[in-house]
Amino acid sequence: MRLSLEIPSGRSVRVRGPVRIEVKGGECIIAGARLSSGAQVIVSSYKSQAIYSRAGAVIEIEIGEGGGVEVAKPDEEPLLEWIEAAVRIASKGSRIVVIGPVESGKTSFSTLVANMAIDKGLRPCIIDGDVGQEDIGPPGFVALSCPTSQFVWLRDLEPISMRYVGYNNPSMGSSRLVASILDLAVRASSLGDLVIINTDGWVSIPQALEMKFDIARYVGATHIVLLAGGLFAGHLPRRGLGEIVILRSPQGVRIRSREERRALRSQAYRKAFEGSSLRSIDMGSTLITGSCLLSGKPLSERELSEISEALGLRALYGSSMEGIVYILAEDGRESERPIKLRDGREAIIIPKGGEKGLLCALVTRTRDEYPCIVDSIDLTSMKINVVTRYQGEVSAIVIGRIRIDEGFEDSWRGARCPI
Repeated sequence: MRLSLEIPSGRSVRVRGPVRIEVKGGECIIAGARLSSGAQVIVSSYKSQAIYSRAGAVIEIEIGEGGGVEVAKPDEEPLLEWIEAAVRIASKGSRIVVIGPVESGKTSFSTLVANMAIDKGLRPCIIDGDVGQEDIGPPGFVALSCPTSQFVWLRDLEPISMRYVGYNNPSMGSSRLVASILDLAVRASSLGDLVIINTDGWVSIPQALEMKFDIARYVGATHIVLLAGGLFAGHLPRRGLGEIVILRSPQGVRIRSREERRALRSQAYRKAFEGSSLRSIDMGSTLITGSCLLSGKPLSERELSEISEALGLRALYGSSMEGIVYILAEDGRESERPIKLRDGREAIIIPKGGEKGLLCALVTRTRDEYPCIVDSIDLTSMKINVVTRYQGEVSAIVIGRIRIDEGFEDSWRGARCPI
């Protein structure tokens, strides 16, 4: 369906994707981006956007299946409050941490602040710290981008630096997540005029809020933006670690289903590995972290033979650490719980091929990190084969707790050591 709308100056409408918008006259603002006659924007089926008319905007909207448009009600659409706040805090030297529950508008507000900064002639740097629904990089990573032109969605941006957390659940890797954001914030300060940190939507327990305020504390936040009216955070002073800015969230936002969130993660993985190739890396000259099997003391041939006989399998490789033996087995099943050995030690069985699909990161001497997927590990030649776009030098490989299948869906996300 195609329709033409004339939006009076100072009024706004909200569209639900999929829609294609073309500005025919006047001027409007979408996600803080200033659009004039001839400009076109596509809002995906996963998003909704408010369109604010600055000067009697005339727009043409092509609505796809499931899309829609409605006049925004002032009591439900806090866009003007957002714009006012964004204009005020988008200044040189600002370090802004955006916090709120799921679907409260964190990404939209972060985009708005960045575009307002660009409108002022500043260069913003955005750190996407939502490891579960990462937009700038793939899930499991924290990504940095410093755009020079206005945009509508974080997914339109390319990462200039990433740090691998190894989990896409913030509750599992909170310390590494905080460290990754801090690391990128230091780099962002040298590249841009202000830093905007978009956090995940985990705010339901005290530990979740503690992690968010740790981020603000360590990056030296000048402003902490609390969306959804800040109700999830309890009583807070107007100033604490930084100025507390409390804003309402829009009521007409599109709530994404679990299937849609899975599809978005899959899209992000596909984008990160587009144009990748298989690469073989020597483990003898490369530090491997995140692998229990490769972290312990290697077992002797005699020990492997004894374990093979005791457990009725063919042990290819094994290592021991703190009373636990990790066994890579040719024909073994992955053990759901440790198996007790005769000498009192516990054994964890890892089937050969169990490493395939694990999301990883290649780390360089300059501490840049690039996404990779483990294809196989050859312990005879001490080679690890990974799928990646990066072809430069590698100092370390970090193996995470996310497994990706051939359809680029995260088929397993766990806390235990996968290999």
